Amino acid sequence: MAVATAPRKFTPGHFAFMRAVVQGIDLRASWDRYLRTEGEHEDLRKVRSTIARMRTEFAAAARRHERPGTARLILVEADNVGEAPGLPSLAAFAAERGLEDFSEREQQQAFVEAYGPGTDVERKSRRARLIRRQLEALQWLERLVAARRRWRVAPDHQRQLRFGRRRPADERKPGAAGLGGAVPPSR
Repeated sequence: MAVATAPRKFTPGHFAFMRAVVQGIDLRASWDRYLRTEGEHEDLRKVRSTIARMRTEFAAAARRHERPGTARLILVEADNVGEAPGLPSLAAFAAERGLEDFSEREQQQAFVEAYGPGTDVERKSRRARLIRRQLEALQWLERLVAARRRWRVAPDHQRQLRFGRRRPADERKPGAAGLGGAVPPSR
């Protein structure tokens, strides 16, 4: 029987790590940079299970906010998405035709001449579009988490003010609120 775990509190480091994963940046370097506090990267099973758990929790958050398309998008791994068959990339076309020294605009014109005006040279590959959309989804989720964090902080701050804590320096003084001393009367 699987044990249900409590949802993780995500930090900006978690989102930065997932952006790096989506963009295909080296897992070990990204782990060391953003999630070193989670443990060592030597055990790739732990890294991959953390990625899977984060994807699952991000997708669940998207579903809770009635965004099922975003939930599905987050669960897709860009490495598993192939390119549409048929047309070569602009770089491959330029290399094949010896157009490397020409400007990109001239390369695009030659591409359209070769494959017809119906081809959209500037359209990104399926994988690139997926990555762009996943980064947008992560940005939305990060804003969502940041907004919830601000929402939670305000009531705590209000409660602290109500019970006599005026500022962090007050907590260090003997007899100040929160250290077993008397609470100064509010005026």
